Amino acid sequence: NETNSKRKTHLHCIVFLGDALGSKPIQFCSIQIRTLTMFIITGTKVELTYQVMSFMSKIYPNLIDVDIEVVQKDLTEDNVFGWTLENNDQNEIEIHDDLSEKDYITTLIHELIHVDQNVRGLRDDDQREKEAYDLEGKYYQLYKCLK
Repeated sequence: NETNSKRKTHLHCIVFLGDALGSKPIQFCSIQIRTLTMFIITGTKVELTYQVMSFMSKIYPNLIDVDIEVVQKDLTEDNVFGWTLENNDQNEIEIHDDLSEKDYITTLIHELIHVDQNVRGLRDDDQREKEAYDLEGKYYQLYKCLK
């Protein structure tokens, strides 16, 4: 039945032995949740990212309809845990690659809220950050309770 087939989740991973500099392993994964395709380039947190994305897509169904790329990278010089860049219908989330599990989950939740805001057309920076900061801790606690 078509409804059930849309709800199937597919995870495909290709593991590369190293990045261009040969410094650390990189995994490239394509995760489909219903019609969503999320591309993840990461060294360690593919499964955790998938779990958080699955949790957040139940709260924010808009996340199912957009392409999201999650990239773990060194953001030390930028002095941030993460940010979201929007390009047409694709959203790239960059997350610092050396966060604790709690900070990683909280940051990913925060940035996924921004993706939903992008879909909704919310552009006011103050409103965007207030909403994301107000909800990130609540959703983190809910995620941990349901896990």
